[in-house]
Amino acid sequence: MLNSLKTSSNIVAAIVNLFFSLLTAVILLVSCFRKTRTRCLFIRFYGHVFTWSITIVVAVFLIFEILEGILSDVKSSAFHLDVHLCGFSALLASCFVLALYNHAENQRSVSYLIFICLYWFLSAALRAMNLAALIGDEDHRVKESAKFVLVCLVIFFYIVLGFSAVLVLIKQVSQSCNYVIMKQSCNVTMSQSCNVAMSQSCNVTMSQSCNVAMSQSCNETTSLLESCHLQNNI
Repeated sequence: MLNSLKTSSNIVAAIVNLFFSLLTAVILLVSCFRKTRTRCLFIRFYGHVFTWSITIVVAVFLIFEILEGILSDVKSSAFHLDVHLCGFSALLASCFVLALYNHAENQRSVSYLIFICLYWFLSAALRAMNLAALIGDEDHRVKESAKFVLVCLVIFFYIVLGFSAVLVLIKQVSQSCNYVIMKQSCNVTMSQSCNVAMSQSCNVTMSQSCNVAMSQSCNETTSLLESCHLQNNI
């Protein structure tokens, strides 16, 4: 029963990892061939160094897990295809997800982060099934083996990467909302300032026209008075 659980969990994890790898490759290819907006090569997401460092650590642990599986097969003179498929597919998927994260940073696209969060949490859940199979093994030496420690570490870092992606997603969404609010406030302020400037210019124009009209009327009045005075003298 436990052996079947181990095998099924490894096969399901391998299928999910290969599916995410293929889907990520398709997304990257489509994004490269279509016209996209200007890339922001020097602007990174919040926690860029942390995410890259943890992902590289996960890749190193997955390499150790693959090597541990190869050594175990050599010692036991058996070949466990499901174990190797799970390790290699997880390593491949981690590399593709890291490439997708870099692409999301360059394109400033938040939608890719949802896909990345889904992958990390789903991978952690599938690895937890593998861990449960190892815990239920009757051989107590399994809990002290390198395989058990590596699986625990990989699950822990998967969860850390998942929550890190969620925090980045929340941070980017809040920044986008703040940008929209600031843009709207700037538009309102600019429209108000334009209205004030227009009203001031209108007032100046009206005052100038009134002054001109008054000066003209005064000049006409003085000319009439002078003409009347001349007629009286005559």
